[in-house]
Amino acid sequence: HVLPHVRTDLVSWSCYDGMRNDKRSAEQTAIGLWQGIETIRHFARPAHEGRDVPVYIGEIGIPEEKGFTRQDIAAIWDGAFAALFALDIPYILQWQLYDNEVRDGVPQDKSTYSAGELNGYWIRKPDGSLSPTGEYLTGLLRRAGQNKQ
Repeated sequence: HVLPHVRTDLVSWSCYDGMRNDKRSAEQTAIGLWQGIETIRHFARPAHEGRDVPVYIGEIGIPEEKGFTRQDIAAIWDGAFAALFALDIPYILQWQLYDNEVRDGVPQDKSTYSAGELNGYWIRKPDGSLSPTGEYLTGLLRRAGQNKQ
Protein backbone atom coordinates (compact mmCIF):
# COMPACT_ATOMS: atom_id res chain seq x y z
CA HIS A 1 0.00 0.00 0.00
CA VAL A 2 2.94 2.36 0.55
CA LEU A 3 5.66 1.44 -1.95
CA PRO A 4 3.81 2.46 -5.11
CA HIS A 5 3.43 5.98 -3.71
CA VAL A 6 6.99 6.77 -2.66
CA ARG A 7 10.35 6.83 -4.42
CA THR A 8 13.14 5.02 -2.64
CA ASP A 9 16.79 4.02 -3.00
CA LEU A 10 16.53 0.88 -0.86
CA VAL A 11 13.75 -1.21 0.70
CA SER A 12 14.05 -3.23 3.90
CA TRP A 13 11.79 -6.22 4.47
CA SER A 14 11.17 -7.90 7.84
CA CYS A 15 10.49 -11.20 6.15
CA TYR A 16 8.87 -13.30 8.89
CA ASP A 17 5.70 -13.81 6.85
CA GLY A 18 7.72 -14.94 3.84
CA MET A 19 9.76 -17.44 5.86
CA ARG A 20 6.77 -19.79 6.15
CA ASN A 21 8.39 -21.27 9.26
CA ASP A 22 5.24 -23.25 10.01
CA LYS A 23 5.93 -25.38 6.91
CA ARG A 24 9.40 -26.47 8.16
CA SER A 25 10.51 -26.78 4.55
CA ALA A 26 13.46 -25.44 2.57
CA GLU A 27 11.29 -25.29 -0.54
CA GLN A 28 8.41 -23.44 1.12
CA THR A 29 10.80 -20.95 2.73
CA ALA A 30 12.54 -20.31 -0.60
CA ILE A 31 9.20 -19.86 -2.40
CA GLY A 32 7.84 -17.54 0.29
CA LEU A 33 10.90 -15.32 0.28
CA TRP A 34 11.10 -15.30 -3.51
CA GLN A 35 7.45 -14.27 -3.83
CA GLY A 36 7.79 -11.57 -1.18
CA ILE A 37 10.90 -10.04 -2.71
CA GLU A 38 9.49 -10.12 -6.22
CA THR A 39 6.29 -8.45 -4.95
CA ILE A 40 8.31 -5.70 -3.30
CA ARG A 41 10.39 -5.25 -6.46
CA HIS A 42 7.23 -5.04 -8.54
CA PHE A 43 5.71 -2.24 -6.47
CA ALA A 44 8.85 -0.29 -5.50
CA ARG A 45 9.46 2.95 -7.37
CA PRO A 46 13.11 3.98 -7.78
CA ALA A 47 14.28 7.36 -6.54
CA HIS A 48 16.27 7.66 -9.76
CA GLU A 49 14.68 6.68 -13.07
CA GLY A 50 16.29 3.79 -14.88
CA ARG A 51 17.61 2.13 -11.70
CA ASP A 52 16.32 -0.85 -9.78
CA VAL A 53 15.36 -0.54 -6.14
CA PRO A 54 17.48 -2.96 -4.11
CA VAL A 55 15.67 -4.97 -1.47
CA TYR A 56 17.46 -6.12 1.65
CA ILE A 57 16.39 -8.27 4.56
CA GLY A 58 16.18 -6.10 7.66
CA GLU A 59 14.89 -8.87 9.93
CA ILE A 60 15.04 -12.63 9.58
CA GLY A 61 14.88 -15.38 12.17
CA ILE A 62 13.33 -18.59 13.43
CA PRO A 63 11.56 -18.94 16.81
CA GLU A 64 13.58 -22.01 17.81
CA GLU A 65 11.74 -22.59 21.09
CA LYS A 66 8.42 -23.16 19.31
CA GLY A 67 8.91 -26.84 18.52
CA PHE A 68 11.54 -26.71 15.78
CA THR A 69 14.08 -29.52 15.47
CA ARG A 70 17.67 -28.95 14.35
CA GLN A 71 16.69 -30.47 11.00
CA ASP A 72 13.76 -28.05 10.67
CA ILE A 73 16.02 -25.09 11.44
CA ALA A 74 18.69 -26.19 8.95
CA ALA A 75 16.06 -26.78 6.25
CA ILE A 76 14.51 -23.34 6.77
CA TRP A 77 17.91 -21.62 6.62
CA ASP A 78 18.90 -23.66 3.55
CA GLY A 79 15.77 -22.47 1.76
CA ALA A 80 16.17 -18.89 2.94
CA PHE A 81 19.79 -18.53 1.84
CA ALA A 82 19.18 -20.35 -1.43
CA ALA A 83 16.51 -17.81 -2.36
CA LEU A 84 18.30 -14.76 -0.97
CA PHE A 85 21.61 -15.58 -2.67
CA ALA A 86 19.85 -16.43 -5.97
CA LEU A 87 18.00 -13.10 -5.82
CA ASP A 88 21.27 -11.27 -5.17
CA ILE A 89 20.08 -9.67 -1.92
CA PRO A 90 22.81 -7.23 -0.81
CA TYR A 91 22.23 -7.33 2.98
CA ILE A 92 20.71 -9.96 5.27
CA LEU A 93 20.38 -9.05 8.96
CA GLN A 94 19.75 -11.84 11.47
CA TRP A 95 17.46 -10.02 13.85
CA GLN A 96 18.77 -10.92 17.30
CA LEU A 97 21.97 -12.09 18.91
CA TYR A 98 20.03 -12.76 22.12
CA ASP A 99 16.24 -13.18 22.20
CA ASN A 100 14.19 -10.50 23.94
CA GLU A 101 10.76 -11.95 23.12
CA VAL A 102 9.16 -13.51 26.18
CA ARG A 103 6.76 -16.37 25.47
CA ASP A 104 3.06 -15.95 26.20
CA GLY A 105 2.21 -16.52 29.85
CA VAL A 106 5.71 -15.76 31.17
CA PRO A 107 5.92 -12.72 33.51
CA GLN A 108 7.37 -9.69 31.72
CA ASP A 109 9.10 -8.22 34.78
CA LYS A 110 11.83 -10.82 35.38
CA SER A 111 15.47 -9.76 35.19
CA THR A 112 16.64 -13.03 33.55
CA TYR A 113 14.91 -15.72 31.53
CA SER A 114 15.61 -19.35 30.71
CA ALA A 115 15.65 -20.56 27.11
CA GLY A 116 12.20 -22.13 27.50
CA GLU A 117 10.69 -18.80 28.56
CA LEU A 118 11.71 -17.09 25.31
CA ASN A 119 10.61 -17.57 21.68
CA GLY A 120 14.10 -18.42 20.50
CA TYR A 121 15.01 -15.74 17.94
CA TRP A 122 18.71 -15.89 18.76
CA ILE A 123 22.23 -16.88 17.88
CA ARG A 124 23.26 -17.35 21.52
CA LYS A 125 21.02 -18.89 24.15
CA PRO A 126 20.72 -17.41 27.67
CA ASP A 127 23.36 -19.87 28.94
CA GLY A 128 25.85 -18.52 26.36
CA SER A 129 25.84 -21.59 24.08
CA LEU A 130 25.29 -21.29 20.35
CA SER A 131 21.75 -22.00 19.21
CA PRO A 132 21.11 -24.22 16.18
CA THR A 133 20.87 -20.99 14.14
CA GLY A 134 24.19 -19.85 15.58
CA GLU A 135 25.77 -23.20 14.68
CA TYR A 136 24.29 -23.04 11.17
CA LEU A 137 25.57 -19.51 10.55
CA THR A 138 29.01 -20.36 11.99
CA GLY A 139 29.28 -23.29 9.59
CA LEU A 140 28.12 -21.13 6.70
CA LEU A 141 30.74 -18.50 7.47
CA ARG A 142 33.48 -21.12 7.86
CA ARG A 143 32.75 -22.36 4.34
CA ALA A 144 32.33 -18.89 2.81
CA GLY A 145 34.54 -18.43 -0.22
CA GLN A 146 35.53 -22.07 -0.45
CA ASN A 147 35.18 -23.46 -3.93
CA LYS A 148 33.67 -26.95 -3.61
CA GLN A 149 33.35 -29.05 -6.71
